[in-house]
Amino acid sequence: MVQSVLVVDDEKDIRDILRTEFEYHKFIVQEAENGAQALKIFKVFPTDVIISDIRMPIMDGKEFLKNIKKSDIKIPPFYFISGYPDLKHEDAVAMGAMGLFTKPFQLKDLVKKIVEDFKARPTL
Repeated sequence: MVQSVLVVDDEKDIRDILRTEFEYHKFIVQEAENGAQALKIFKVFPTDVIISDIRMPIMDGKEFLKNIKKSDIKIPPFYFISGYPDLKHEDAVAMGAMGLFTKPFQLKDLVKKIVEDFKARPTL
């Protein structure tokens, strides 16, 4: 089974770093620079995991999560990343996210957590 991840961040460097690392772990990677773009991608391409920045132009990560929760598509595990103290881990989880990683995050820790969570999920 091929895993897919949707990386949503307005910083191209962050998207590039995450894409490279997840491709190394055999994930298919889709990228978006804001929540509006990500929402369009999410509705068309199957996604197993979403990693989204919180602060972005056009549609931020919180609004993106709210919008996908309104869709009739099953929501995959969703993780926030942020360089600002807008949201605490507990608040992210209360919104429906699996977790929150603060920038600058340790790439290996973020990827390890997501890969482990993905492998631990029951298959349907």
